[in-house]
Amino acid sequence: MVRERKGRKPTNPLDLPDARFLGTAYSSEECAFLLEHLGEPSVVAMPPDDELPIGVNEDAVGPLLDRTYQLEQYQQAMRDRTGTEDLTVWCGFDKLRDVLSETLDWRAQVQELKRRTRGSSSEIQRAANAPSLHMWDPTTDIPYLGGIGADADIVQTGLNERGERVELFTELKNTGPGTLKSLAGVARFVRSRTRAEQTAKQLDIPEDLLYDEGEHYASVACPICKKSEPYEVSKATTKRKAVTAIMRHLIEENVSQVDKHRLLYQRMKSGKSGNQSKRVQAPSRSTEQETVEA
Repeated sequence: MVRERKGRKPTNPLDLPDARFLGTAYSSEECAFLLEHLGEPSVVAMPPDDELPIGVNEDAVGPLLDRTYQLEQYQQAMRDRTGTEDLTVWCGFDKLRDVLSETLDWRAQVQELKRRTRGSSSEIQRAANAPSLHMWDPTTDIPYLGGIGADADIVQTGLNERGERVELFTELKNTGPGTLKSLAGVARFVRSRTRAEQTAKQLDIPEDLLYDEGEHYASVACPICKKSEPYEVSKATTKRKAVTAIMRHLIEENVSQVDKHRLLYQRMKSGKSGNQSKRVQAPSRSTEQETVEA
């Protein structure tokens, strides 16, 4: 008796997992190539006998071309089957083109920022290489890696002329419209500080550390969480060590209200904080060693 062999049911394209489409994952040459060839399968966009443009990696763009072509074909088949012309199962080529165009525009703007910040402090120049990875104190414009609204580890957003974050990514099977997220802090060279200033007011950032001085003994405290360190009024070295300890506390990873602590840290470093101290240096290794030995 010969058993009839059953065919395997094909996998639904929507059941396949998709990584987030991130414009900055592609080189500028690959972004331009995709803008020209999205909607074509890889065998059409990259014929075997043709050489790819310099900077375009077949292993990077090929899978995306094939996957998006598959999703588009499946979407069209579902529209034909259901008679629903506006049925959508994925974000679509237009959304991908928007992300790629925004990515190229942002990269061009970053290059301009790097040119304009040439000769500035090393801190500003480092931040100009990847502005969206930084938080910016709206009072001092000092960049701080990480923090409110900043990208983490990799560039996923850009900034527009209104100081808003523009998403340089999308989910392939996300059919909803992309959203713009307000930027909490923004540098002067983005030419918009209104949103940053509003956010700083909402956070109610303190201007200085808290000092409680008696005749012989005193303490300095964090105004946000009230952590304090004692010192002797007659010994300046004990005061410096106490202030250094609180400064280290402001940039600890496990503090509550991290963004408030970091903004206060920036203001203390900038010299634009309160009247108790014109400028507080960041904790150095030598200072930390001195504290330990004491």
